[in-house]
Amino acid sequence: MVALLLFADPFEEGQQWAQNDVCGYLRVSDPVDFFLIGPVDDQVLSLTTRDRHLDVMTCVTVEGAQLAITASVVTHNGFGRLYMVPVAPAHRLIVWAMLRRLRRL
Repeated sequence: MVALLLFADPFEEGQQWAQNDVCGYLRVSDPVDFFLIGPVDDQVLSLTTRDRHLDVMTCVTVEGAQLAITASVVTHNGFGRLYMVPVAPAHRLIVWAMLRRLRRL
């Protein structure tokens, strides 16, 4: 399991950082795979990606012992809408399975 610790200002005044035990320190707007790190605080990590077919924002929220993952997709054209037909239900199942596995740890 990759433990994600979120905090602000560890090194620079006013700079937001995410600390990850696998990939070190990441700044807001740094790329992680095809996502960019968005706003970060001690309870929320936001990831965004945009292209000509669709925009995606994913938020990972931690509140006490509860973890929530929320995603929002805005499609821009027919290809984006067609892409989401199989992807949306598949991602729901994948995230549900990942959270269920995490719950067992």
